Amino acid sequence: SYSVTGVQTCALPIWSSKNELLVFTSLRHSISRRYYKGGSPISNQPIKRSFYNYQNFSITYGLLNRLSVHSEIGYFYNKVQDVEIAGDDIQIRSHGLGDLAVNLRYIPIKTVSPTSLLLISGGIKIPIGEFNEEMSGVTIPISLQPSSGAIKYNASVFYSIKPSGAKLGWNSLAMFETSKTIEKGYLVYTYGNYFQYALACAWLPVRELSFTLNVKFEWRDRDKRENNIKVVSTGSHIIYLNPQFTYVFAGEWSILAMADFPFYKHVNGEQLTNMYSFQIGLRKNIVF
Repeated sequence: SYSVTGVQTCALPIWSSKNELLVFTSLRHSISRRYYKGGSPISNQPIKRSFYNYQNFSITYGLLNRLSVHSEIGYFYNKVQDVEIAGDDIQIRSHGLGDLAVNLRYIPIKTVSPTSLLLISGGIKIPIGEFNEEMSGVTIPISLQPSSGAIKYNASVFYSIKPSGAKLGWNSLAMFETSKTIEKGYLVYTYGNYFQYALACAWLPVRELSFTLNVKFEWRDRDKRENNIKVVSTGSHIIYLNPQFTYVFAGEWSILAMADFPFYKHVNGEQLTNMYSFQIGLRKNIVF
C-alpha cells in the first residue's frame, strides 16, 4: 500500500475485485543522519543517527467489483536515536505496535483500451499502539513512540494509464492527511497537515515484471502545541526519487521492492533529515 502507520511510502495503492483478497507484508528500513537548516546541511548534530525497522501487514478485500476495503497495521522492531548529551553518547530505543489504518477504495473509471484506472480512497488511522514508552523512567520523545498517538484522516486520488499494447505507462498519486489534536495529560500536540504528490513512469517488459520510477513531492506543515503555538523545527518540503520493482510468480504471488532517496530538502528550523529508506514485501492474491 502507499501509506503505513507512522511512515509514508509511495508504493502503488492496492485494490481488489469482488470476493478477491490481497494479503501483503513488507519490511522497511530507514535511516536519518544529517541535519539541515532551511535547504542546507549543518554541522550541529545533537542526534548523531536515527533509524527504524518496521514490519507492515495489510489485507484488501473486494466488497464489489469496484469497491474494496483496505486495512493495515505495523510493528516497529526498533526505533533508535543515537544522541550526544553533555559529552556522553546515549542510545534511546523503543519498539512496539503502531497505528491501525482502515480505508475504503472505489474505482469510478476503469477502461481496457487504453488501460486506465481512476481510484479514490478515504480512511482513518487509529492510534492503538504504544504511546507511553519510557527509558530509565523518562518518557521518550514523540518521534520515537511506536504509535503516533493521534487519530488521522486521509484522502487520496490515484490515476494510471497505459496505451493498448504499449510497455510504458504513467500514473500519479495525490494524498492528503490531517490529524486530530493529542490531549493526554500535560501533552497537547497537533501534527501538521501532510500532502504527497507522486508522478511515475512504469515499464512492463513482460506480463510478470514491472519497473516504476516515481518522483515524489512531500509537504508537511508545522506542528502545533498548546494555544496553537507552532513548533519551529517542524514542517518541510522534500522531493524523493522512488524506484520500485514488482515480480509476479506462481500466478498469485508478488515480490515488491522499493527505495526512497531524497534529492531536495528544505526544512523549517533545524531538523534531522532522512538519508534513504528501503522496503521489500511479499503479496498473495486469494480469490474465493
